[in-house]
Amino acid sequence: MNKNKIYKYSLFVVIIFMFIEAVLGITISIYGIMKNQMVFKYLLVLFTFILIFVIFATLHFYKKLNK
Repeated sequence: MNKNKIYKYSLFVVIIFMFIEAVLGITISIYGIMKNQMVFKYLLVLFTFILIFVIFATLHFYKKLNK
């Protein structure tokens, strides 16, 4: 396998795991806020920014693959 292909697939796997982490983090944060534990609102903001970053990274990765 080509080194460039390995790099692309490893980057794709990292993006997928970050997306899963962000979605699970947002779900847990919403559950914590529903239980009136306000420390979870900071985690909600953090995981929302991670999700936005992952979406932009995925779009960048997709544009790079389809050149």
